[in-house]
Amino acid sequence: MRKALLYIIFILGISGWAQNDVIPLNNEYAYPFEYKLYEKHQGNFHSGVKPYLRKDISSFVRDSLLPKRYCVTSAKVDSPPCDSKISLSPLIDGSGIYQNGKNLRYQYAGGLYMSISGNKLGLSGFYRFGQQPRYPFQDSSVFMRESVNGMGINQGIDHVHHYEFYLNYSPSEYFDFTIGNGKHFWGDGYRSFMLSDNASPYPFLRILSTFWNVRYTNLYAMHVDNNFNGFQRKFVTSHQLSWNIIKNLNFTIYETVVFAHKDTIGNRNFDVNYLNPIVFYRPVEYSIGSNDNVLFGGSLRYTALEKYTFYSQLVLDEFLLSAYRENNGWWANKFGVQFGFKTFDIAGIKGLGYQLEYNFARPFTFAHKYSVLNYGHLGQSLAHPLGANFYEITQIIQYQRERWYFRLQTQYQDRGENTGSINYGGDIFESYVNREDDYGHYIGQGEAHFVWWNQLSVSYNIIPKINFRGFAEYTFRTDRYNGHTHSNHLLQLGIRTSLWNTYNDY
Repeated sequence: MRKALLYIIFILGISGWAQNDVIPLNNEYAYPFEYKLYEKHQGNFHSGVKPYLRKDISSFVRDSLLPKRYCVTSAKVDSPPCDSKISLSPLIDGSGIYQNGKNLRYQYAGGLYMSISGNKLGLSGFYRFGQQPRYPFQDSSVFMRESVNGMGINQGIDHVHHYEFYLNYSPSEYFDFTIGNGKHFWGDGYRSFMLSDNASPYPFLRILSTFWNVRYTNLYAMHVDNNFNGFQRKFVTSHQLSWNIIKNLNFTIYETVVFAHKDTIGNRNFDVNYLNPIVFYRPVEYSIGSNDNVLFGGSLRYTALEKYTFYSQLVLDEFLLSAYRENNGWWANKFGVQFGFKTFDIAGIKGLGYQLEYNFARPFTFAHKYSVLNYGHLGQSLAHPLGANFYEITQIIQYQRERWYFRLQTQYQDRGENTGSINYGGDIFESYVNREDDYGHYIGQGEAHFVWWNQLSVSYNIIPKINFRGFAEYTFRTDRYNGHTHSNHLLQLGIRTSLWNTYNDY
């Protein structure tokens, strides 16, 4: 093991800069420097392609806000000249959750985080194992099924093995190749309809091509469907073009295709027709006579006065303009829309931020005739956690002062769930064939649920270099449906290493 580690360090440290590791994908971790991503002078930075590479943000984000690394050849920290750097730190997670003032659940996990960065290569990642119990309202949730939230399939009594790694190679300033098993997030909002980090990690290859004011991203990924004839592999190929039109205005277009490992003929494996990095997928789908699932969309972001950021997303699954104009509720008009606003340092108070976001998705969006072709992975959505057939408003107030972090999040969700054998379009793992009719569909149809979700979180960063925090969270959730209101009061106290996102807000 020691020889292997030394060999990796030697390969990474041949010569050149040492900035190629991947920054952890965690909202709490990124908040202290998030405002820097939207400042006017960062004209060629593309904030909607995550996770970030250290070399992309190190020029305008202080080293003290990024994971500390130690030179292999000296005892100095992040001090040039230093051809290769390494960081090793433990992962610790332990807390108790009081439910409605009487029931107590425990969660715990332990593991190791590692980052090695050298010449044109960078390797970072972590492994952890532990018990991750669900909140009571998640025990029967259609949005998680057999999964443990964002970490994989339940291994018995909510035990999970959670690992992610990112190996990045930068042959020049124009290209970056990253391979690994991890997550991605496309967009500037709290949610994303393009691609979010809601689901479990998955194998991938990401290619970033950067030139002028444009960043072109290719993402090839393998996912697993556990709802259609057992466990089956499927593939997702995506690309997006992010263009900084001017220093404070960004426009992005996006396309993705989902195709199964097996079809009616036999093993299909990875379809080489989708390897072309610049082709439009819909013509390819037609040319090979497949029923693959193609999504298309875009986003727009504008920052005013270097601190007021407005953003939006539109994703089309299927869409017929004539049916939309007729307003007849045609089932196959499937799309999702996002509008959002966020700002930082409100009223001159450094570290005080505010975010307001509105999302909605038509019934049957992201679903397919077979779940193996939907936009999901291991029982969870690859886009919005709620799947489809919902309205959602999210409000977040955050405040960072030195090592203290405060967050107040409030959400309102109006969504429809299935009743009996009829599919009303909210569960993306259900076949859209089971719908009741072709017309008259609307957002919120089916069993109407009106959910208020509120959480106050306070944490103190005990060891900043690994984002190890002590924290307390109070969550109050109400779900009103069928004339009844179900309430949950949750108090969670504990310690944790925050290097990933876990979404419980639904």
